[in-house]
Amino acid sequence: MATEKGATNMFFVIQILLALSNTKAYQPNGETFRSKNEFARCASNQAQEAAAFKLVARVVGHEAAKYFRLHVDEKLVENGKEVGSITTIPASPYINIAGPTGVVVAWTFHHYLKHVCHSHISWTLRRISLPDVLPKVNLTLTMQQKLRYYANTCTHSYSFVWWDWNMWEVHIDWLALNGVNLPLAFSGQEEVWRRVWSKVGLSWSDVQEHISGPAFLAWERMGNMEKFGGPIPLSWIQGQFEMQQKIHQRMLDFGMLPVLPGFAGHVPKSLRRLYPRAAISSLDPWSNFNCSYSCTDFLDPLDPLFHRIGSMFIAEQMRAYGGCVSHFYNSDPFNEMIPVSMSKAHLQQTSRWIFGSMRLADSDAVWVLQGWMFINSDLWTKEAAEWFLTAVPKGAILVLDLQAELSPVYPRLESFFGQPFIWCMLHNFGGVSGLYGAIGNVNQGIFEAVANASSLVGFGLSMEGIFQNYFVYDFALDLLWRSEPVGNLSLWADHYAIRRYGSLVLSQAREATALLANSVYNDQQDDKDHSKMVLVKRPRLNLKPFIWYKTETLIIAWEKLVHAALYSFELVPSTLREDLVDVTRQTLQVLFGEVYLELRDSFRSRDLPKFKATSLILLEILNDLESVLATDQAFLLGPWVTAARMSALKAGSSTADNLSVMTVQDLFEWNAKNQITLWGPDGEIVDYAAKQWSGCIQDYYMPRWLLFFQECIKSLEKGVPFDQQAFNRLVLESVEKPFTFSKKKYPNYARGDPVILAETLHLKYSKLLRTANRQHLALNVEDITSH
Repeated sequence: MATEKGATNMFFVIQILLALSNTKAYQPNGETFRSKNEFARCASNQAQEAAAFKLVARVVGHEAAKYFRLHVDEKLVENGKEVGSITTIPASPYINIAGPTGVVVAWTFHHYLKHVCHSHISWTLRRISLPDVLPKVNLTLTMQQKLRYYANTCTHSYSFVWWDWNMWEVHIDWLALNGVNLPLAFSGQEEVWRRVWSKVGLSWSDVQEHISGPAFLAWERMGNMEKFGGPIPLSWIQGQFEMQQKIHQRMLDFGMLPVLPGFAGHVPKSLRRLYPRAAISSLDPWSNFNCSYSCTDFLDPLDPLFHRIGSMFIAEQMRAYGGCVSHFYNSDPFNEMIPVSMSKAHLQQTSRWIFGSMRLADSDAVWVLQGWMFINSDLWTKEAAEWFLTAVPKGAILVLDLQAELSPVYPRLESFFGQPFIWCMLHNFGGVSGLYGAIGNVNQGIFEAVANASSLVGFGLSMEGIFQNYFVYDFALDLLWRSEPVGNLSLWADHYAIRRYGSLVLSQAREATALLANSVYNDQQDDKDHSKMVLVKRPRLNLKPFIWYKTETLIIAWEKLVHAALYSFELVPSTLREDLVDVTRQTLQVLFGEVYLELRDSFRSRDLPKFKATSLILLEILNDLESVLATDQAFLLGPWVTAARMSALKAGSSTADNLSVMTVQDLFEWNAKNQITLWGPDGEIVDYAAKQWSGCIQDYYMPRWLLFFQECIKSLEKGVPFDQQAFNRLVLESVEKPFTFSKKKYPNYARGDPVILAETLHLKYSKLLRTANRQHLALNVEDITSH
C-alpha cells in the first residue's frame, strides 16, 4: 500500500510539473493576454445576438424592440479595445447597434437609453423613456477596459443568497447592460463539492457537517468558518446548482466570462479520518469566533491530495457545465487568514501548486485572486507578496485590487510585479444602509492606474452588498467609455437626476442630487470603514458619530427633495420616492447621532432630568424612522425574511435529511436575521451588516436603545458606574437573540405616503436640525413629541 500511495503521489507531482512547464508566459499588456483567443466565447455570434435581442425586448417591450437591429462582430476591436456603434439606418426608423460581443451590444444599447433617451435602469427600479420616434444617432463607443469584473465572494451571501432564477435573470440583464464581462458566478457550488467529496470517500453527513447555512456560505467557501447556520438540506443545494447552471449559461449566452470557484485548500474536518497522513492543519480562529465554528482545516497545497482534489473539482465543474467554461477560477487561500509559514520557499511552492492543480484539469486556467489579503502590509510585505505572485508565470494570476478607490495595493506592490490586475471599487461593507461614496477618488483613481500601472487590464465593482447608493455605482460604470475623468461632478449629477427622475420633476430634485454628489457621495478623508452609524451600533457611552460632510448640505438637499416631491408636475416617480425615503433616513440617522452626544454629555454630568428628556427625543426619532422606512419597499425587513422562507419552501424536503420543510424555513429565517444583526451565535461580528429597515428599527434597534436608557437611568439613580459588559450580556439575551429567533410576521409591501410623512418630519425637526453641529442642540421634548 505504501508503494502504491507513493506512486500515486509521484504521479501528481509529475503532472503538476508538466502543467507548469506548459504554462504560457502571458504578457498582460501584450497581444497574448488581450487577444480574443485568450477569451474565447462559448456562444456563437448568432447566439449572442439572440440573447441581446431578448434582453432588449425585456427592457423596452417587444414592439419597441423591433426597431433595434443588433449585430455581433468579433472584429469590432481597435487597438485591443472593444468598440460599440449606434447608428440610425438611413431613411428608416430603425437603429443599428453593433459590437464584438453580446455584452458590448447590450452596453451600447444601454448607452443609447441613458444618454440619448435619458432613461434609467438600476438594480431594482426602471424609468424607461422612449419617444414614439426614436432619436437619430451616430455614435461610436470605445470600451476603455478589457475586463469588467463584478461582485465579491461576500455579495453572494449579503445580497444574492435568497434569489430565485427570476431575480437572477433581471440581474444578469443589468450586468450586460452595464458592460460587465467577468462576473463572479459562485452560486450552487456546494453540489459540485458534494460530488468531489463523495469521490474521495466522504459521506453526505460528513459534508453537511462542514457546510454553513445559506446566509454564511461565503465565509465557509473562503475557509473562515464552517457549519455555522446549518445544516442545509441536500434538496436546497441541488436546487441552487440547477439555478447556477441557468446563471452560467445565460452569462455565456451574452459572451461573458463567468468566474467559477477553484480549490483553495479548505477541507471538511472528517477528511482527516480518511487521510490521516495528509498534511492538514487547523487555522487560527477567525474574527472573534471560537473553534466551534472556526479553526477550519487547511490542506497544504504541497500535499499531493491537494492536487488531486483541486483538479477533480475543476474537472467536475467542466463536466457539470457541458465542458464550456471561461477558464477563470477564483481561489483565496489566505483571505483574512495567516499562512502556516511566510518563508520564501513555502509561499512560492503554495502559489505554484495551487495554480498547477488548476492546470491539471484545465490547461487554459487563469487563477483569479482577491487582493484583499495584501491589505495587511505588516504580514504581506513587499518581499513576501513578490515571492507569492512571481512563483508562477505572468498572466497565470489575475489579481483583484479589491478596494483601490481607498486603499490601492498596486502602487506598493509595483503593479503586482507584472501580474495582470483589475482596479476595483469596493465601496460597501456588509450591504449596510447609509449614504456614502468617494466618487472623487473613483473619478481620478482608475485613470491614474491606466497611466501608471503597466499590468492593469480591467475595472471592477467589488462591493460586499448591493441595493444601496446606486448613484455611486452608476457613476463608476459611466467611466467605462470615458478616456478621462468627469470634469464637472455637479453637471454629471444633474444629468443623472434627469435620467432617474424625469425631466418634468422640479429643478429642486436635480439641485439636491448635485448637493449630495459633492457631500455624502464625495468623501475626501480616505475613510476605510464607513459603517459607523451610532444608531445601529450596540449602545454604549463612548460612541462617536461618523460624518465626513457638512450636515447643513444634507439638510438642504433633504428640503429640496421634499419640495420637489410635494410640488411635482406629475405622479411622483418611484425613483424619487425611494430617494426621498433614503435621504430622510440619512437625516434622521445624523440627527440621532447629534442628540446622542447630548445624551452622553448629560450622563457624564450626572444630569438625570436632561438624560431622561434626551432619551425620549431619541426614541421619538427611532419611531419616526420606523414610520418613514415603512413607506417604501426597499426599506422593509419583510421581503428579506419572506425570501429566506420561500427559498426553503421551494427546496422542499429531501430523503437524505431528516428535516421538515417547516424546520428548514425556520432555520433560513434565523440565518436571515442573524446575518443582519448578531452575525454569529453571540454577536461575534455584531452589527457588521446592519440594515436600517422597517421592522429592524421597531423590534431590534429601538428595544436595544430603550434597554440602554433604562440601565443608564438606574446607574444615575444609584450613583454607580455604568457596567458596559453587564449591559452587553443583558441586551444579547433579552433583545438581540430573541429577535433572531422570533417568528413575527413582517409586511412585504409598503404602507403610507413617504412624501407627506417626509414633509411632516421636516417641519417637526426643522428647529432641531438648524442647531445641528453646534456646541449644544436646542433640545425641547415638547417641540418634538407634540407633532
